[in-house]
Amino acid sequence: MVAVSSPAKVLVTGANGYLAVWVVQKYLDAGYSVRGTVRSLSRSAFLKEQFAGYGERFELVLVEDITKDGAFDEAVKGVDAIAHTASPFHYNVTEPDGTSNPRRPHPTSDAFLPTQSSSSPPCGAPRRS
Repeated sequence: MVAVSSPAKVLVTGANGYLAVWVVQKYLDAGYSVRGTVRSLSRSAFLKEQFAGYGERFELVLVEDITKDGAFDEAVKGVDAIAHTASPFHYNVTEPDGTSNPRRPHPTSDAFLPTQSSSSPPCGAPRRS
């Protein structure tokens, strides 16, 4: 894996999630700039307040539906690494691998860190009737 040193810019998907807020905090504390993706800017206003002390090193961008092809095309421009913490939560799994991959359509970053919430259905989970 490629090491990406600060002051690089990291994209954190699903930045308003429980895990992602801690990921954002750790990157900012380490000197990185962070661009966070959220589904709603108005419901994520608390993040701007929480990270206001970091000034322009923290920004939010809107990605309303991470399952759409190209959803992250604009968000990944100019980033050096991606911490992919977002996950669509549903049980209708038809393509468990790659449906919400921000790197698939636009591989411009040097590093990619996928994560998964314990509440997410596992890849290949059987369909519920």
